[in-house]
Parts: sequence; C-alpha cells; structure tokens
Amino acid sequence: MSRRALATSTASRIAGVNYINRTIAGLHTAVHEMLHNNAAADWVGVVGSEFNEGTTEWLTQYACSRLSPPESAPTCYPGQTPCVQAALNAGLSESALISAFLTGGAQRSIATWADHHCSEDWSAIKGYMQAQNWASARAALQPGAPVGVDAPGNDVPGAGDDGTRIV
Repeated sequence: MSRRALATSTASRIAGVNYINRTIAGLHTAVHEMLHNNAAADWVGVVGSEFNEGTTEWLTQYACSRLSPPESAPTCYPGQTPCVQAALNAGLSESALISAFLTGGAQRSIATWADHHCSEDWSAIKGYMQAQNWASARAALQPGAPVGVDAPGNDVPGAGDDGTRIV
C-alpha cells in the first residue's frame, strides 16, 4: 500500500500487521481490526466477506457500548450490519453469533440455522450479501422455513455456550 493510500485510510493490514492511522481513526477502529484478527478460521469461508464485515461492525458496536465510559462506534457498513441485525431479529441468538465468529462452527450456527429458520436458505442469503443486494438479503433473513423444509421438525442445536438450542 502506498504512503498516500495509508494516510487516507483508517486502517490497513499489510503482511499480517494491522496499521491504525491514529490521526483519523478512533478506538472503534482498533476494536474492529482486532476482531477481524480473532475471527475463527472457518468464519469468512462460511459467511462470506460481506456478512463478515457486518458482523464485525455489529460486534464492534456491541463491545464499544459496554466500555466505561461507552465509546461511540459509527456505522461504516450501512448495508451489511442491518442484515446481521435481521438475522438476530429472526431468532439467531447473540451467543451463537459471537461463538461462531470467535471460536468456530459457522456452518452449524449460521448456515444451518438460516436453512431451517429463514425464508430462504443460506446459499441464497450469502449470494445476496456478496452481490451487495441488501434488501434481498434482509428479506431472505425473515423468519420462515424455505420451501421444502419442515420448520417444526428442525431443532438444530445451537453453538451457544449456554446450552440453548436454536429452534
């Protein structure tokens, strides 16, 4: 990355090292980039880059709001983050999202959950996300089993650390 590009960017990752431009970045930028560094190995492959950015921003806002005093974390991904919130609104538990992001199990906790609980399956949702078709992604994340899936019989165990089941 050129010096000029680095000077106008809040953060960059070069050869495995995060560079935070402290003249234009806030604490939330460091939180966001450190979350990326700590994502589970399977996370991005399962959810794709766009759901990854939305989740990382959601987690950044979640973490910063719990600091003392709370740190403001702006919305930098206005298309992606509302899609993650749509999944949460549809019944995906925060603990399952956080666990899948940080420790793994995204296929079961996110993809299989969506296959059994959303109006379209995960491959469609991920496709909408990758195409940056936010409205279609949010619509597909609405509750309701996809055609051909019998929702009442699908009690897929969740990956939450509290022993709850995603149903």
